[in-house]
Amino acid sequence: MLIKPNLKKPLTKAVEALKPVDTSNKTEDSVSAYQKALANLTSEKAKAETVKNDAKADQPKVNQAEKDLTAAIKTVEAAKTALVDKPAPTPSVDKAKLEEALTKAVEALKPADTTNKTEDSVSAYQKALANLTSEKAKAETVKNDAKADQPKVNQAEKDLTAAITVVEAAKSALVEKQAEKPKPKVVEKDETKVEVLAYKTVRRDNADLEKGKENVVQKGKDGSVTTVEHVVIVDGVEKERKVVSTNKVDAVDEIIEVGTKVPAAPVEPSKPEPKVVEKEETKVEVVPYKTVRRDNADLEKKVKKTLFKKEKLEASQQS
Repeated sequence: MLIKPNLKKPLTKAVEALKPVDTSNKTEDSVSAYQKALANLTSEKAKAETVKNDAKADQPKVNQAEKDLTAAIKTVEAAKTALVDKPAPTPSVDKAKLEEALTKAVEALKPADTTNKTEDSVSAYQKALANLTSEKAKAETVKNDAKADQPKVNQAEKDLTAAITVVEAAKSALVEKQAEKPKPKVVEKDETKVEVLAYKTVRRDNADLEKGKENVVQKGKDGSVTTVEHVVIVDGVEKERKVVSTNKVDAVDEIIEVGTKVPAAPVEPSKPEPKVVEKEETKVEVVPYKTVRRDNADLEKKVKKTLFKKEKLEASQQS
């Protein structure tokens, strides 16, 4: 007895598997595999229906038809699962600004005259050139990359423009060398200064020494402070002065003893008695007389009377 109902279930599955799916946004290769699987399933389904309707078909033939149909259904389901979406279309990329920056980079890389420029400014300029050369190479790679997207192109243009700006700034900053200044004349020397410390005179009383006499007990001696200074002179101008050493010698006081002893009074020698001589000496001193006039009512007018004579007066003075 043939068991043909085994074909009914796979035939039903085949009908479901043959229902078309949307392949409008699928890749060409995956759609081709899917369509090939559908064609094979359609063929196997037709064979299975023929066997189902063939009254003379034996059991092995029925079983083989079922097996082949089931395998074709699995192939279609696998191809359906393997359908791949097409990649999103690549947007157009604007590289005009990048190409413009590359043209500017070529100009910026033309070497400037660095003769008689300072070492530091030339070093900065050469460093900027090296960086620009590197950024230009990167930008050219992006420009020639068909798969480079707009953000990548924009970044390359930005980096290249920045490198150009740095080169132009470094070129403007090139500094002329200044004429070399003569080396300063440096003189270093030690200077010695001596400060005299005058000695003091100390006077002290000595009761054993006679008053008015002095005795030098200790001679005075000046002291000193000797200072050694290191001096640095640059082009005739003192720039530095510092003390190297200091040596102090104390002064020695001069000590003088002053006598305070009062000596005994000396005994004066006796003097001889004076010789006394007594005598009389006469001295005559002329005293001129005076004339005294006085009125006398008893005497006639125009008559004069001399009361005393000069000679009489002198005689009386001698006695």
